[in-house]
Amino acid sequence: MMSDYTDTGTESALLLGFVILFIFIICLIFFIREVFSHYFRHRKRLRPADVIFLYQHNRYFRNLSLPLKRLFLHRLHNLWNIKEFVPMEMDEVSRKTEILIMSMAVQLTFGFKKYALYNFKKIYVAPDTFHMPGASQPYAGLTSSQGYIIFSEKALFNSIATDNDGYHIGIHEFAHAITLDTAYEHLFWGKAYKTWKADARKKIEVIRAGNNTLFSDYSGTNIDEFFAHSIEQFFEQPEVLAERFPKKYHSIRQLLKQNPIAAEYPLESDTSWEIMKHDSAEDLFLLITGKKYPSIDILLRHLYSSNII
Repeated sequence: MMSDYTDTGTESALLLGFVILFIFIICLIFFIREVFSHYFRHRKRLRPADVIFLYQHNRYFRNLSLPLKRLFLHRLHNLWNIKEFVPMEMDEVSRKTEILIMSMAVQLTFGFKKYALYNFKKIYVAPDTFHMPGASQPYAGLTSSQGYIIFSEKALFNSIATDNDGYHIGIHEFAHAITLDTAYEHLFWGKAYKTWKADARKKIEVIRAGNNTLFSDYSGTNIDEFFAHSIEQFFEQPEVLAERFPKKYHSIRQLLKQNPIAAEYPLESDTSWEIMKHDSAEDLFLLITGKKYPSIDILLRHLYSSNII
């Protein structure tokens, strides 16, 4: 009798354990499903209108070959979804402004395998120039070692009004960002940067003496500002910089692993693995937009054939 009672009690305990485990698994499944559905509901997706906007306002993207356009969009999509945009003295940051800012980050880091700029989580956007405590002059952009970047929206759109004037606040601030992001520390210990820096110190003295050509007077403030302005010139006026200051152009070309003069295929790093990955049967456009386009290629060709871009 005692044995039968013990066996029955053990079976009941096991059954209760299985029931609790089953309920736990069901609850866990619903929890995971809710978390992921929340994530995908709030995940930003590129639209055809975004591609058209980039084509119209980003010369670098517009000139890329079709495979590199696809890679550019893939990186922009990924980067866009890990950055937080915070409005300053405005209600919200517009979609176009966010895409424009992200396109500048992708452009500058396009030659690198690591492009996330993880040290910079937040991007603030003000409607116009803004003031910072202790500063007498207003800012059009600011990159902080504390892990944030601030842009003037007006300055950003002024930057894209002309393709080749040597001024772009987006490129300028992201140039500062790569000097502060730990993922790129190794770049600034290498030969390319040391060569550029030695030449840059001489040029800064020329600027301060009032014998400036091509570079802005503000670029003579210090080595960091001269670097940021040099990167602006590298992308905005590559032919001019290469002709007038070939040593500087070559050093930046080595540093960023890009040659923007070769506009259709500017990359000088081995990204073929990444291009092939996004040229596979995987439907990238469906992934990022949820729309039934077979691929980014077909979207782009559709936009081309329709004379939309």
